[in-house]
Amino acid sequence: MKNNNSFLFALLILTISACSKKDDTPAPAPTGSSEITIESPWQYSVNIGGTTYSNKTGVNDFQGNFSWSASLSTPPDSSQTTFSSGLLNNNSLNFAFDIELGTIYFSGNRVEENKFISFIHTGNYLYSNGAANGIIVGWIDGNGQFWSTDKGVGTQTGSLFTITDVKPLGLVFSNYEIKFKAKFNCILYNDITGQSMTLTDGVYVGVFENFN
Repeated sequence: MKNNNSFLFALLILTISACSKKDDTPAPAPTGSSEITIESPWQYSVNIGGTTYSNKTGVNDFQGNFSWSASLSTPPDSSQTTFSSGLLNNNSLNFAFDIELGTIYFSGNRVEENKFISFIHTGNYLYSNGAANGIIVGWIDGNGQFWSTDKGVGTQTGSLFTITDVKPLGLVFSNYEIKFKAKFNCILYNDITGQSMTLTDGVYVGVFENFN
């Protein structure tokens, strides 16, 4: 049985056309804004191609979103899911941002609470193809073009992704939520052309939710 509250950008790809200067230079270590903390509102700040983009929930129609993509199986087969957290403009696809984390394996119809809590922890995470074993960072630019760490050749030499802070929020409307802060850099690849651009000084504060 398939339960799919899809990745934020899954329905957006058909709207995308592409052109950008190619840049395969490894990104420097992330620094990020020291003004953004785990207590800050849901938001992101990134430098892409030399331009800084920052958006925050509740400002200019941006809103935080979480979702998941789960494949449920009956024992002895394992169920599995990935978790997604992002920021999306309610009136436009442009400048949407998303982080996908996966994959977690579990038994039954829902990830056990203690397993979900231990899955989202401070420390370094690997970039991964399809979030199979780590992180995907996705971005839609001002022209509606979709970029992601796992598109194109997907090379992430020199890239880093670190969850620096974790704050359990407990049960919210019967689902367990965890707020987190991450710092990162990476190389983003255009979904259609495979061209690349460098993201530096990335900071994200958002929420992952365990599904019900």
